Amino acid sequence: FWGGGLHINTSPLSVGEAQANVFFTTWISFFCSVVNCGVWRISAGRISIAEFVNNHHRETTYNWFWTLFFSVICAGSMCSSYANREYVQFYFRGESFTLSQRDWIVAMGTMWGLVLVCIVAILLNHFLKKSCEVRVFGGSIVLLGWRQLEGLIALALAGFYFWFVFTYTGVNGFINGLSNLYFGSWGAFINSVLLLATWLRENKNIDFIRKEEMEREGQFERSVGRVSTTTR
Repeated sequence: FWGGGLHINTSPLSVGEAQANVFFTTWISFFCSVVNCGVWRISAGRISIAEFVNNHHRETTYNWFWTLFFSVICAGSMCSSYANREYVQFYFRGESFTLSQRDWIVAMGTMWGLVLVCIVAILLNHFLKKSCEVRVFGGSIVLLGWRQLEGLIALALAGFYFWFVFTYTGVNGFINGLSNLYFGSWGAFINSVLLLATWLRENKNIDFIRKEEMEREGQFERSVGRVSTTTR
């Protein structure tokens, strides 16, 4: 219900864009309904989504979920603006302008592409649990795998959102004021920075990564052993 309320009350040309109370109370009601759903799951003996994410074996999964959430807001808001493009007027650096069909396609494609990146990252975090060890000259060990690629993606994501908010959300930017795209852009930027910081903390050094992966592999083998014993 409140998911539909978000579209009705906070999308472009809605009452929420002109009246801050409507905008913020709608979002508060949406979050309260999500929290209420989590409380119900816990009382019903089920694991909540927050508990699943917080207890995940990769710390960055938490940040990926929040980056995904705000990226979806940006992408949805961009599509909503496109649907109402004949009635929405954009201003950039004090001058009115209109976006061509190609510009709209590039903008929406970029936003939904970032959503896809977040989804793929969450899936890889869950299923790819071990890095490949490669020995180079001198006997040094280099780890290659999803963990290492994830760091580069997090850095690129933080860099993109920094450029986006710096260029388009300033005083003369066209994404300025009370809108989902404005808050979504800043939310995605902040969480992408937190994602990069979490990745740096989680991947302190090679020995730490190898120890963590070996402990996880040992826990998995012990759990499989308990299952097989119970089956017998």
